[in-house]
Amino acid sequence: MNQENPESLIFRRPVAEDAAHVLELLIRCDIAEYGDPDSEIEDLEHEWGQIDLQRDAWLVYSPGAELIGYAAVLPYGQDMRYDFYVDPSWEGESLGLALLARCEERGPAFAREQGISGEKLALAYAAHVNQRDRAVLEGAGFEPGISADDESYNKLQGKQRQLWLDLFYELSMEQSIIGASRHLLYIGKKTA
Repeated sequence: MNQENPESLIFRRPVAEDAAHVLELLIRCDIAEYGDPDSEIEDLEHEWGQIDLQRDAWLVYSPGAELIGYAAVLPYGQDMRYDFYVDPSWEGESLGLALLARCEERGPAFAREQGISGEKLALAYAAHVNQRDRAVLEGAGFEPGISADDESYNKLQGKQRQLWLDLFYELSMEQSIIGASRHLLYIGKKTA
């Protein structure tokens, strides 16, 4: 897709009926980053059940009416998470920066409404292989919280692979850890 000026794009708030279209975008991103779909409608609906879609989320359409971006501010324990997704065919960082800026603008009020007190930490994830979104986060002042450069675990097989997946699951259930995934991620953090 040709990179278009973000000012020519159409930003709007999602409604519940948009979930299937957003899932299609998330799956396009999953396939570009991991080779397989990893998003599920139930997860998206659960996240949307925790926020006010008319204040905490955004959709972006190309002038041709194709959904090319999605972002949301979500609760994340005692902190908050900025999720943003840009269609893999979109070139450049401008759309990711525009979506992340909306999250950052909404973040302080969201934190107050969620009862997040003291230092407000915003987390944002980008797949390790997604250099564009990592650059967006770093360009917006997010500092690496966790970053990994080794994908050799993808070559594990049999019992070794199962032990690795079990470890990731165990880590993902640990409340004191800010994030875990079965994929290598760049997790950026920033005081909101």
